[in-house]
Amino acid sequence: MGHIKRLSLLLLIPLFLLACEKQSHTVRYEVEGSVPKIGVSYKNGTNGNESADLQSGWSKEFVVESYYHLHLRVNTKNSDGTATCRIYIDGELAAEATATGKFKHAACNKLPVPPTPETDSQ
Repeated sequence: MGHIKRLSLLLLIPLFLLACEKQSHTVRYEVEGSVPKIGVSYKNGTNGNESADLQSGWSKEFVVESYYHLHLRVNTKNSDGTATCRIYIDGELAAEATATGKFKHAACNKLPVPPTPETDSQ
């Protein structure tokens, strides 16, 4: 009977490893607003941080693995107006925030990126 238990365990290990396999997701950051320059900081696709002063209409797309922390922050700097951030995961809106007024900030966060549901191929 011990051999059957060991054989069953050996058969289950590959199934477990497949279930734990990382899954990738396409992420898109978008920034828009009415101010001339929007202060933007974000977590990039390699888990680094970047920041810049950008114009409305900026976007960045990259691929990440499951359970990757996504962060996008905007600020209106010294202009009276709006700045909006959006995070899309696999084409679906996952987070959105808007800052309104001088020196205002808004942050879009998503933690974690959800794993892709298993699909039944039968």
